[in-house]
Amino acid sequence: MKLRSSILALGMLVGIGGCQVAPGQYVIIRVANADTAVSDSCYVDNMVPDGEKDDRTDFRTGGSIAIFAADSETYFLESDNMGVATSIEGTRDGGDYSFSGEDIDVEAEYTITTTVDVDLTIKNKSVIGSSVWTQQCSGNNCPVLPSCVRTTDFVGTIVNGVELEHGV
Repeated sequence: MKLRSSILALGMLVGIGGCQVAPGQYVIIRVANADTAVSDSCYVDNMVPDGEKDDRTDFRTGGSIAIFAADSETYFLESDNMGVATSIEGTRDGGDYSFSGEDIDVEAEYTITTTVDVDLTIKNKSVIGSSVWTQQCSGNNCPVLPSCVRTTDFVGTIVNGVELEHGV
């Protein structure tokens, strides 16, 4: 990700509270991701390994997301983290945004479905949200476990005075 300083970039957007991205505009958000919660189903026989079951951390992983509007009802989230692909489509209700994407990989003996759901709220310049990554496999000889859910909470802030030079 490359961000370049610009005095014009988000001035108007921040002036309206930072939660309404209009077509042709975008907002850049720096986020700090909490430790990812992994469901027991992500492990063989639903048993979290002894070496992991009591692990905890207060360290957060930093990253950036960008939100832009395609039209007055369609929004896109680009991310360099949270398990999100290049961009996923979503909607807005006031300062609440919901994004969802799905990838279905159909093979001869099995099908793997991966979904990513990101919900976030922007209030003034503050951002709070969560990302849920789910993978399910059905059929014979699945190369992954039948089901796995990973949830990551995050907090962040809108970054002023930047211009998106390349996708995040």
